[in-house]
Amino acid sequence: VALFLRVNPQTGLYHFGAEYRPVPLKQTFLGVTKRLEKPREGAKPKEGRPAKAVSQQTQMLELAFDKALAALRRGKQVMVFVHAR
Repeated sequence: VALFLRVNPQTGLYHFGAEYRPVPLKQTFLGVTKRLEKPREGAKPKEGRPAKAVSQQTQMLELAFDKALAALRRGKQVMVFVHAR
């Protein structure tokens, strides 16, 4: 993650191991690889973007929301990491 975020390993990298956490962390990676052929009914694409990209983004948002909500309903905490470059 540090390399991905372009962190200087000598000055900006801190490692917080399992000894800092009372409960182990669990990571879940989600991805959407299939684009919908038709946009959802009533969906309006943003200016300059095709309707397919909006539908794929909607799929990703709904999937992430459903996973987070399911964990919260089980009494778990949720942290969502979103990268943008």
